This record gives sequence, structure tokens and C-alpha cells, in this order.
Amino acid sequence: MKWLRSQDIPIFCMQADAAYLQRKSLKINALKEGEEQAFLNGRITPIPCIHGRGLVGRMMAHGHGFFIALPDEPSLYIAGGNAGIVIRDRCGDLDR
Repeated sequence: MKWLRSQDIPIFCMQADAAYLQRKSLKINALKEGEEQAFLNGRITPIPCIHGRGLVGRMMAHGHGFFIALPDEPSLYIAGGNAGIVIRDRCGDLDR
């Protein structure tokens, strides 16, 4: 965190995490769930994700993936370990 502060690097996070990160003196850009927002010279859209199914999925907090679109670049979806579940649930079997 020290390096992020010293370099004045903006941190993009969800609104629920903003207060905690601001207390760490980071430069925060809080994102609104499901809304397309400005990001660099393009757009970012947070997309709700789940961490899993069954008992473990119910015990863990939900997260977000991020759909990023920049001019003249391919679009990108970024998520943590839950990316495979979200892609499969929303897009179906991609091995076909």
C-alpha cells in the first residue's frame, strides 16, 4: 500500500470497500454495481459474481468481475477464482 500511495495510483473498488481503503490513504474510485462507468479512457462495468455453489458458496461474500472496454482494444472480463463459474452460468458450455 505504501507504494500505491507514494505513486498516487488510483484504486478502483466497489462502494462497499471504499471506506476501508480510504482509511489507508489510498486514492479511491468507488464503482457502482451493474453500472457502466468511466475507466481510464474507456468504460468499466462491475458484474456481481458468486464464489461457488452449495454450503461454501452460501457462506462466502459475493464478489465482482469487471467488464472493461477501451477504445480500439478488445474488451476484457476480469474476475478472480470465480470467473469460470460465472462464464459457464452466463454463456453455457464453451467447449462445444
